[in-house]
Amino acid sequence: MLSASANKLSKLKEQAEEYASLIMEELDPENLGYIEVNHKFNLQMMIKLLVYLCSSFLNRLIVGSFLCF
Repeated sequence: MLSASANKLSKLKEQAEEYASLIMEELDPENLGYIEVNHKFNLQMMIKLLVYLCSSFLNRLIVGSFLCF
């Protein structure tokens, strides 16, 4: 049981890193290593994108956790 939990945690970490990578690809096209926000509009769009991606990630986790049992 403990091994299965550790396995899920490891997979969760991999998925989180994948999502973070996708976010950075989208918001840091020049590969500077940070996200630069020049205008209020860009900040609002970035926040909306992050909320959407995080909710999508959480939905996959919830559905995935039910499928694992």
